[in-house]
Amino acid sequence: MSRVALVYKFGGLYSDMDVIALRPLVGATNFIALQDDEIGYLNPAIHRMRRHHPMLLRIMKHVAANYNGQTWAANGPTATSDLARLLGCDLKPVGLDRLLNATHNQTSQPITPHQTEECDWVALWSNAFMAVNFRAAYKLFLGPEKNETSPPIQTLYPDSLGLHFYNYMTRDKEVQSGSHMHRLASEFCPVVVKKHPLLASMNVSISS
Repeated sequence: MSRVALVYKFGGLYSDMDVIALRPLVGATNFIALQDDEIGYLNPAIHRMRRHHPMLLRIMKHVAANYNGQTWAANGPTATSDLARLLGCDLKPVGLDRLLNATHNQTSQPITPHQTEECDWVALWSNAFMAVNFRAAYKLFLGPEKNETSPPIQTLYPDSLGLHFYNYMTRDKEVQSGSHMHRLASEFCPVVVKKHPLLASMNVSISS
């Protein structure tokens, strides 16, 4: 709930800490990331909204009235998806071209109720941040098989702005040398890798 409250108060982009940023996100319209395009399942682990956007206020009220402390994701993805359907919001996946080229909602400014509605945002297709299904996220931590050739890291997720590795599901996984997680971290989180006592000792080729 705190992440929604922060964006509601200040506006801007929110991302969970278990998301590795791969490419810059500049000038984007209001969006909530999709976890599953087919069923329109949203995941507010990554979202961007203008300050005081009414959708965020509705989410907070919905969670407060329907709080479920027993089920994982009940108060985040499930609550957001259920509310979006209840409001009749468009959950058809939107690609990066429309997201980045939109001419509206590009500034985090205070708004008044008559200027926008709860559904004034887009559902960003899952490839943008969740190209790897949460059930398969553990594979990100596995090293290559013997004699397996790893593709260049730049080609791993060409349509993604970031990669959500679902720490809740993978927190007990060890980062193996040469794994996608190790290679991505070495490329996009070099300071973390350099200071980590285990990762720093691994040798990995980024380009191959």
